[in-house]
Amino acid sequence: MILLSLKSWLLRYRRFGLVVAVMAYVLVHALTGQNGLLSGLARYQEWQDKKNQLAALDEHVKEMQRQTEGLRSTHLNLDLIEERIRADLGYASPTEQVIVVRPLAQEDPSPKPNQPSEP
Repeated sequence: MILLSLKSWLLRYRRFGLVVAVMAYVLVHALTGQNGLLSGLARYQEWQDKKNQLAALDEHVKEMQRQTEGLRSTHLNLDLIEERIRADLGYASPTEQVIVVRPLAQEDPSPKPNQPSEP
């Protein structure tokens, strides 16, 4: 008798249970899904990072445009050309002194077999 009433109750309210289950599923995914409300902070942070990266790239483009403007044939900037020659080709003025700095070689503490060890 109890089983019969429980069975009839389940059959009667199965649509309601199905609707509640679907609503719960949608709510969980609306909160925690890839585009859910809780992932909004991560998306905002990523947007800020991309915005900062874009601003840095814009500054880099403006700097490159400023440098190349002086190299055009319509507007020749001799100081900029001299700076590029010195930086790219390594030229120096005849009145300048050039000091060449080489990195120190890494010394191996163990003696090599073909070299005598120093006393």
